[in-house]
Amino acid sequence: MKKEQLGLIGLGFTILGCIPDNAVQSKIVFDQVYQYCLMDFNGERLKYSPKFDAATSSTLIANQQQFVVIDSFNIVDTKVVGDTAQVTVDYSVVGQMTGMQYQTSEVEHQFITFNLTHTERGWEIIDPQLPPHVSLTKTNILLL
Repeated sequence: MKKEQLGLIGLGFTILGCIPDNAVQSKIVFDQVYQYCLMDFNGERLKYSPKFDAATSSTLIANQQQFVVIDSFNIVDTKVVGDTAQVTVDYSVVGQMTGMQYQTSEVEHQFITFNLTHTERGWEIIDPQLPPHVSLTKTNILLL
């Protein structure tokens, strides 16, 4: 093999080594949204938390907080393209809470796609801004 060919092959490996592996980025994005959903499921957004920035403050309603009651959530799709990502979550909705009033509903599946962007701080959820999606167990504790 010629010296020039070896140089080009080496350059190719160097460039490829700098590109983050899409599978790794998909796992990071998946984990980011999973942790967000899990904290939400456990009722963390029912009180102000800087972890949720504007998404939290926009859902707090003076003395009357509204939130969606869910039985479970499941991440069903993750897509990463460059510095943007989309993660779709299937929420199993069983009711709605307004103030201290709980309204049950037939189980319905609510599919929500989270849009993320990669910044110098890592992956961040950009939208949507949703009311909290809290577990039925946590809701029952609140009603006691």
